[in-house]
Amino acid sequence: MTALTAETLALAKAVEAHALDAWRAPAEMDLDGWRVKLSGGFSQRLDSVTPIQRSRDMTGQIRWCERFYNERHMPCVVRLTELYDDDLLEPYLIARGYRAQGQTHVMVADLASAASAPPEQVSFADLPSDDYVGVGMMVDKRAVLHAEALSFTTSHMPVPKTFVEAGNGEGTVAIGCAQAQGPYMGIFSMRTLPQEQRKGHARRVLAALMAWGKAQGAQTAWLQVERANTAAIALYKAVGFTPLYDYRYLVRHEARD
Repeated sequence: MTALTAETLALAKAVEAHALDAWRAPAEMDLDGWRVKLSGGFSQRLDSVTPIQRSRDMTGQIRWCERFYNERHMPCVVRLTELYDDDLLEPYLIARGYRAQGQTHVMVADLASAASAPPEQVSFADLPSDDYVGVGMMVDKRAVLHAEALSFTTSHMPVPKTFVEAGNGEGTVAIGCAQAQGPYMGIFSMRTLPQEQRKGHARRVLAALMAWGKAQGAQTAWLQVERANTAAIALYKAVGFTPLYDYRYLVRHEARD
């Protein structure tokens, strides 16, 4: 866990609000201070409930969420961040059979030191091209099964946004996208073809996205990466990203009264 000061707590809350709004699910609702998202199984980020404020009826709210997902033949997943200040929620979920998984860092970087010009052999677009989508589907098989949900999410990202491709002279080998909102820029969907990994392509995509964000007037870049993805974390740290706060998913697969 990270130690949040008053200053970093304010930054973390702003980044979390941006994250919830920038990466939209086909179906979303606010339930008494909790954000409920549904994409039909594309990803836990888009198929989970994120508690933001304390609920006036925690047990009733959890039971409602369980029914909501179970009726759609999906497990109830609670995305629990370090920013949620109710210590009673996690023990209650554990007692109901939830188990933690997907420990994730939210990392930030100051864009003041980012390069102003993008590297060579990268391209920018307002919407993902066929090559961009192709790389994403080759790397992440869930994208093939849930192409419609992914298309909704990318098309409904607020503007300004950009989709970056990096090539090796023969075609697109790495991708990533970003969305800017005021002083913040979120980075999403960093993907590199398996045979092209560890050749600097992801670093070029990242540099291009950071240069774009700086040009949009953003001051802080943020991204989300699972703690188990040590190679990606090493890359992000090398270009100036540091952990700000963490979240984890608590998943309940079997219904229980």
